Amino acid sequence: MSYHVNLPLSEARFAIFLASQRLTWFAQQASELCFLR
Repeated sequence: MSYHVNLPLSEARFAIFLASQRLTWFAQQASELCFLR
């Protein structure tokens, strides 16, 4: 039972981690574009 509950939680945490990584990268790219202008 706990295995079926922990697996989706770990996958959700990993998905959130990847999303945060992409958001930070996108923010850096946007800030660099603003500075270039």
